[in-house]
Amino acid sequence: MTNPLNRAYWTAYLAWHVIGQARYPFRSPERIARDRDRRVRAMVAYAYRWVPHYTEALDRLGLTPDDFDTFDDLQRLPLISAADLQTDPERLHSREFDRATLREMRSSGSTGRPKAIYHTLNAIYQSVAHGERETSIHRRLIGKGRRLRALGLSSPHGAGSLRPLTRANAFWPAWANMWRRSQEARAFVDDAPETILAAIDRRQPDIVYGYGSVLGRTIMHAYRHGRAFYHPRIIRFAADPLPARARTLLTEHYGIEVFSAYQSIEAFKIGFECEAHRGYHINTDLYPLRIIDEGGQPCPPGVVGDLVVSNLLNRGTVLLNYAIGDRGAWATEPCPCGRNLPLLATLEGRDMDGVYGLDGNWMTLATIGAPLTRDARIWQFQVVQHALDHLSVPVVLAPGARADEVERDLRAALQAVLGSQVRIDVCPVDALRQTGAGKLRHVIHELTPPDL
Repeated sequence: MTNPLNRAYWTAYLAWHVIGQARYPFRSPERIARDRDRRVRAMVAYAYRWVPHYTEALDRLGLTPDDFDTFDDLQRLPLISAADLQTDPERLHSREFDRATLREMRSSGSTGRPKAIYHTLNAIYQSVAHGERETSIHRRLIGKGRRLRALGLSSPHGAGSLRPLTRANAFWPAWANMWRRSQEARAFVDDAPETILAAIDRRQPDIVYGYGSVLGRTIMHAYRHGRAFYHPRIIRFAADPLPARARTLLTEHYGIEVFSAYQSIEAFKIGFECEAHRGYHINTDLYPLRIIDEGGQPCPPGVVGDLVVSNLLNRGTVLLNYAIGDRGAWATEPCPCGRNLPLLATLEGRDMDGVYGLDGNWMTLATIGAPLTRDARIWQFQVVQHALDHLSVPVVLAPGARADEVERDLRAALQAVLGSQVRIDVCPVDALRQTGAGKLRHVIHELTPPDL
């Protein structure tokens, strides 16, 4: 059991950081930029002292932490890729901390390479506090203050909710816990639509959280079958897209407000959608973004490019100038809501995170990918869908792994999810297929998307 004094400390820590967060996005651009640049200076100085990658990079470039004064100066650092996190992760981990004191979060491998990120408890609690920028919008629309009721669609593979960790280390009053008694109506991302709808009926939540693809599949099932269900006030999705047709059904047919968030295990709270629904407000004081073209130059507003994020909070795995694998474009006009955080108008790159099932429904990679992401014998993978009933899975194996055993086990595990009628060719390779621009796609579709 956690020491009461320790819990009191983290309760006070969280309360202190929550103060002012709901109004922070309305502060002046100059104030937001000052806060961002202050964190840049502090993180670069920390990284140079404690993280081998940055110590060596700055020394090699003839730079010192004093050469980094603003966010723009981070361009002087080399880009970090997902491959760097897998092939040599220790170079990006801080030497200050014992690994046992950090929280490990594992990715679903959306870039083709599963990876582990270590977070400090400080960064986790600050992330909870900074969530006020988004959740204050939801509470205002629902009109229940902090007494609202939530239902989250969990991963059955233990993909790492932070709620148990934060509640184990701090005091949470019952009136502020929107997840209270949620175990009575649990639902998982790989549950059938009817199971999820039944959980919504039992829980009667004000807000439902989940993957966009899962929520989309569920709502389209309800619509096609005329299935009545309890209507939450808000649907909030993240991790992968909500199909446009499903969003239209939710807002126009069912009258449910829809919000999205941009987040990842590398940077928890990158951005959020406001009530104006014009894109994502980027928390640039915490996780500033750059959008660059193939030559590494900044893209002007309206032009799609590669997203590069820097995490200015986490000192476990330190990521500055990290190519997160998504693409997007800045808005050409300010958001009418009045918030002064930069607005990301489009977000691309995660709409390929899945395959189509035999019935034509979309299945998220986070739902089907556990056999790929949790097998230590598989270092890298890609999924190529040739037809609804035919997939190829090229894999790069760890040294010493037996190809015949991996092929047998992976084929059986994937067919258990996708169906025994699906032909699955597991193909050990030395390297995976890349795009003409040298990018790695974790899922490649060679079929015409079915008309749902």
